[in-house]
Amino acid sequence: MTTIQALVQQTESAHAWANKLIAGIPGDKWAESPDVLNTNTIWHIGHLIVSSHYHAIMSTIGLQSHIMERIPLRDYVKTFGFKGNPLEAPGKFPVEELLDNLKFIQEESVKAISSLSDDDLNTPIVPSKQDHPVARTKFEVITWNIQHVMWHCGQIATMKRVLTGKANFGG
Repeated sequence: MTTIQALVQQTESAHAWANKLIAGIPGDKWAESPDVLNTNTIWHIGHLIVSSHYHAIMSTIGLQSHIMERIPLRDYVKTFGFKGNPLEAPGKFPVEELLDNLKFIQEESVKAISSLSDDDLNTPIVPSKQDHPVARTKFEVITWNIQHVMWHCGQIATMKRVLTGKANFGG
């Protein structure tokens, strides 16, 4: 297995975990923000779209016009980005749109990573207006994206437990 194949496999696994955990929270609870957490499922879905786009696509292969035409990323960043307030996220975008765009950005992330060679992994990330907070190479940014998705899986699992009383990772 090549390094790229391993990174694709890990990315797909992280996506599968996120999707399974999200699906395990009843839709009527997605806008609820437990006081102890001050976040909600809707915000996490949007945040995973924004962050996966930035880490797995923009930083590895650059801005992709077909993605920008489909997803209102500039609007999403205001709501779901680093400076967004999770408590203000519910109701800003249709949930069906967010779920569809999450699936789309997950697929595009895998395509972007798959398009790289193992030699590309040691090259610098694609420059953007904002320096990446942790990564300097494409390998670092892809591994950070996997870790970041899994970190949010932990938050979603905690939210699921608070909202439903279920601590399992299943649906």
